[in-house]
Amino acid sequence: MKNRVLISMVIAILTIFSAISFAADEVRVQLDGQYLNFTDENGAVVNPQIINDRTMVPMRKIFETYGAKITWDDATRTVVATTTDKEITLTIDNPVSTVKDLATGEIETVTLDSAPVIVDSRTLVPVRYISESLNKMVGWDNDQRVAIIIDLEKLATVYSSKVPAIQELLNLGLEEIESYKSNSDIKATLTYKDLEDATQDETIEANGTAAVNVTKDENLEAALSLALTGDNGDIYNAIVEGGLANVDLKAVLLDGYLYLGVKDDEGEYLWSDQTEAIESAVSTSSLDIASLGKGSFGKSINNIRDYKDLIGFMQTFIGDVDVHTYTSLVSAADLAASIFDSKTLSVVNKGNGAGTFTLKFDLLEIVGKLAPNDVKLPSNSNVVFELVCDIVDHKVQTEKATIKVEYNSEESLEFLGFDADMSTTYTNFNEDFDVEF
Repeated sequence: MKNRVLISMVIAILTIFSAISFAADEVRVQLDGQYLNFTDENGAVVNPQIINDRTMVPMRKIFETYGAKITWDDATRTVVATTTDKEITLTIDNPVSTVKDLATGEIETVTLDSAPVIVDSRTLVPVRYISESLNKMVGWDNDQRVAIIIDLEKLATVYSSKVPAIQELLNLGLEEIESYKSNSDIKATLTYKDLEDATQDETIEANGTAAVNVTKDENLEAALSLALTGDNGDIYNAIVEGGLANVDLKAVLLDGYLYLGVKDDEGEYLWSDQTEAIESAVSTSSLDIASLGKGSFGKSINNIRDYKDLIGFMQTFIGDVDVHTYTSLVSAADLAASIFDSKTLSVVNKGNGAGTFTLKFDLLEIVGKLAPNDVKLPSNSNVVFELVCDIVDHKVQTEKATIKVEYNSEESLEFLGFDADMSTTYTNFNEDFDVEF
């Protein structure tokens, strides 16, 4: 009797551990934030699985969820998925697939990273193929063992309805920019007032220029020159003592390495490799030094031509695709709707690829919306930013950015004001040139 009980306990324990092991190895699919159930109408289940280090998913369930019609030819072991605009053909054990554009009749050949297979009468295909054939965003959450599929077009309709001003910007049909040069004029004024002692008041002015060149291979060179003038006060004297009254800097991003040049007293630039220092400073973030050449606002906004591009641009800030990505993107749409209203974002479409894009907001108001219960904002203060872009021939040709900061301290009876504007002109679009270093 004792042996039977012991054997039963062992079997039960093995069964539990087997179930736990199966659960740990189970692969799930999340589609637009919802987990898919792969049980068919007869109660049979064929779940996604890892085959030859590739995540393979049941084709019919996912394609039919997106409205595709599936047909099977048993003689040729071929499956065809037909959507509103394309016909996708796959053959079992053959990694080569064809995608036919139903409007033009053009046929594209796609080689899968793993051939379709049949498991328990179900056709499994690599999840990456979903992205290639249906133009979906695909990711893998290794911690949760979940394949993520996001329909960017569906998500785009969410953004379009909630933030119509952005749609107006997209309607301008901005062209893709691979390279450009820009030159900027900079003016700024810092004002300090002691409300109890006017002799302590100061005004400091800064004037200068900036230039940025971005090449097609995403190398970059930038230059900044600033000269400060001011009253003989404590703030200005501290700036002079710190050697910052005159700033003359250059930076070069070349093949993934970042170099900084500082002009010495003889007018020569002293160069140093800052790659390791910058990477160490941002080691907790996902910043890639080599990607900085992509980062100018002018280039970024020109490369956003539809909502899918916009969402992809936002994805760079959210991070790698995981089980929270879809929810984060939808939440971002809600946040964008609360921030980019008609007062904040406006677009004037003049036709033929010309128009004006204006963005204006109070940064403190946005911080209040982002963290209404976590941040105590100073009263009687504001930080107003405004950006005006003139668009000609489907390109951002000029920008004017202004920022106005006013800080009133009721405790110390002090006022600090800062006004700055930078006017930028873009030229040499998509031309071939190299950085000079």
